Amino acid sequence: MAGCGGGGSSEPQGEVTAEVTLTEDEAFDPLRVHVAEGEAVRWINETGERRTVRANTEVDGSNEWELDLAIEAGETGAHTFQSSGVYSYHDAQDTHFLMCGAVAVGDTSEDDVGSLPCE
Repeated sequence: MAGCGGGGSSEPQGEVTAEVTLTEDEAFDPLRVHVAEGEAVRWINETGERRTVRANTEVDGSNEWELDLAIEAGETGAHTFQSSGVYSYHDAQDTHFLMCGAVAVGDTSEDDVGSLPCE
């Protein structure tokens, strides 16, 4: 499981250096973030209902990985990334064409993330 560093949790193993908000407008903001290897992303649920951030490989060059992070309304969840690469994800209530995002890790930059299906 490349990039997995303890799965999703409210207490990440690495320092949180990027935050993504699940907005009431049914979007991730921002769509792309960058962290170094060993750092974490925190997702903040502002949708008013429980949402799940789920891994996918819908972006060209995206790493295979596992994430199924349920986040209650008004709560946060985090994931620590251990390996360089692109990690794409979507909201489990919507398809990857409607609500998606990506994390660039390590030597990979946000510019290396291809177009997202939800853009």
